[in-house]
Amino acid sequence: FFYEISLVSIYDYASAESISVSDRITHGNFVTTLGFRHEDVDYWEYTAGTHGKKTETENSATMLAASTVYNMGNGQSAFAAYSKGYQPTGVSTQEPEESDNYEVGYRKVSAGSFLEVIGFFNDYDQLIDTCLAAAGCTGDTGSTTNAGAAEIKGIEFQYRINNLFAGPEMKGASSMSSTRYPFLVSGMIQDSEYKGQNLNYNGKTIAYVPDFQLYTSLGMETTNWSVGLGAKYYDNMFTDNMNVFRTVQSFIYDLHS
Repeated sequence: FFYEISLVSIYDYASAESISVSDRITHGNFVTTLGFRHEDVDYWEYTAGTHGKKTETENSATMLAASTVYNMGNGQSAFAAYSKGYQPTGVSTQEPEESDNYEVGYRKVSAGSFLEVIGFFNDYDQLIDTCLAAAGCTGDTGSTTNAGAAEIKGIEFQYRINNLFAGPEMKGASSMSSTRYPFLVSGMIQDSEYKGQNLNYNGKTIAYVPDFQLYTSLGMETTNWSVGLGAKYYDNMFTDNMNVFRTVQSFIYDLHS
């Protein structure tokens, strides 16, 4: 594929080729999935009115992934997974971002509820910090920085129930007219740290990675209409590698129907 971006008479192009293979194996109560992917991406940049290429970058990576799920019965399962992370650089002199990602978890599914708890560990050989306005960065938006090795570890959880205030239905009552109150709560507790060669911020918290975030919502719905109120909490987070500046704690509310 090709894409084109025009900004101040500069044109960026990319061409990508990839191949992937996966296989799912069932053995007893286990289901194991193995995967392989290879990707080659070429970037080049031109300036309008000039001849020849201004910048050319090549990214290439081979990624492996493996996961297994153990069926415990009664809607319960335990799982573990590994994947190789990779993020190409675009037109840049930076090396691509690479990481080893591990997770283990527990899941329970029933007719009216869902529960999931996951522990994760992401080990970055090369972490690329990207300045994004959506993440709160106010510097050179879109710029990237090689932050070296880093680690992020933590726990994420999710619980949802179809009807928080469910009760026994009256005999003869129509289920079509019943009102349901779906409830959801999800969150993440994590710890991050730069582990690279830059001694200035080695051991510091990774910028724009909050230690804690939480989302919860409660709705009211019937077969004809629905309305819900949600709230998301972000813990304060550092905005620089040296951990000098940080954001304040924030809440985001949404009303949806």
